[in-house]
Amino acid sequence: MINSRIRHEPQTQVPSRALPDWHDVQQRSSDGSQRDSVVVTQIFFAMAVLSLVFSAATGAAAASIDYRPALIPIGEPPLPVPLAIEPQNPTTADTIAFTAPLDGELYSNSCFAAVAHVGLPVLDIDAEARTINISFNGISSERCILVYDPVVGAFGDFGKLSTGDWTFLNSHGGSLNFTVVPEPSSLILFVAGAIGLLGCGWRRRTRTT
Repeated sequence: MINSRIRHEPQTQVPSRALPDWHDVQQRSSDGSQRDSVVVTQIFFAMAVLSLVFSAATGAAAASIDYRPALIPIGEPPLPVPLAIEPQNPTTADTIAFTAPLDGELYSNSCFAAVAHVGLPVLDIDAEARTINISFNGISSERCILVYDPVVGAFGDFGKLSTGDWTFLNSHGGSLNFTVVPEPSSLILFVAGAIGLLGCGWRRRTRTT
């Protein structure tokens, strides 16, 4: 009998890949989401800070002033003109309307008022000192026509102003102090960004302890 020998080749075993642990996957996913949320919050907070800085640096953009038409009730003297602004609590986004009594005198028209005040009224706005003053632009040599269009005091607007305490000066005496605050949207962004950063920091601390 012929004995046949069968040669068995050794089989190489393919190592099986270990399946990732589900908790590790969740951990890496959580860490990635947390990093993304921190980055988004930091960008959000930076935008809010830039908005506040821009608001603080904003200076007066425009100003206008003229003699104010008098409001005269029938048979009575003209109504007095107060030194006032509107809105009374302005933000950096507001254009501020104002009235000023000047000398409180009633003039037949703006030409006679200009002659009496040695010129037309102008606004001097000092953004560094945060003051607004009414002055006059020189001697008026106009010949006034006899048209009755009475004026008393002045009115106009100015803004936008930077944040801080401002003083509005009436050239004939009196002053008005007011404060310009950042616009609400900038404050909301800043507070939301700050809360987000604090929340991310607290979450990271609780994970490491």
